Amino acid sequence: MKKTLKLLNDLLQKEDMGENPEVILAKLQAANLENSNNLEKPSLEKLSKENSSKNVYKKLEKKRRSAWVLHGTKDKKIYAWYLEYCDKNEKWLKIKDYREGNNYRTTPLSTALEENNERLEILYKEVCNTWRQLVGVRFKLLGFLPTVSIAVIINTITSDMHLYGKLMVCFLGLIFTYGIRIYDKRNTELHDQLISRGRKIEEEWGIDNGVFIGRRTPNNYYPPKLKLIKIQHDTGLTIIYGACYFAWLIIIVYLVLRSTVF
Repeated sequence: MKKTLKLLNDLLQKEDMGENPEVILAKLQAANLENSNNLEKPSLEKLSKENSSKNVYKKLEKKRRSAWVLHGTKDKKIYAWYLEYCDKNEKWLKIKDYREGNNYRTTPLSTALEENNERLEILYKEVCNTWRQLVGVRFKLLGFLPTVSIAVIINTITSDMHLYGKLMVCFLGLIFTYGIRIYDKRNTELHDQLISRGRKIEEEWGIDNGVFIGRRTPNNYYPPKLKLIKIQHDTGLTIIYGACYFAWLIIIVYLVLRSTVF
């Protein structure tokens, strides 16, 4: 669909189409947009207070701008482009693909050999339920592991246990953390597979934006200005498990150095 966006951008930037939606759509159709191996049956919808957010409408109204959404279908999928227009001098200001940044990729493997909506509905419910369970297990682990690790570390350091006993506890804590991480990695694989299957079922039902299909892909950073860390689940998991590994290793090194010095 990038070809459509480029064609649309070139066409709008070259011509002054005014602010009449019918004229815009007529010229787009005259440019053979729907037959350029891209859109079928394009339509144009003008943004207003009813079909746009308050912030978008205030921005358009303040800058004397108007905007439309160009809709079209291709291979039973819905596509939309945001078109922002200012005036005859500034012409077209922004042309953006509404689907950009969302995940619509699906596996080529069909869910069922024959169409059976009843079975698909049952399977879809199970996919959603299992997905929620895996997410719940992950959150419990992320809360349990750091809390228990900190508690055990503090108790180990302050206790009167023999040095070798303390080292044994720390090594076991490090091994347990590694084992939980392996379990969580497998949990993540199943989690991603469920999302993939749910997305495929939604595609087979003809849903364009659902629970799984059309989900926003991670494209933001924290802190926003520095853009050091990408905001996504795997990054958070890496930070939490990495901190636990680091804590156990630091305590082990501390105990070993303490035993050699004293």
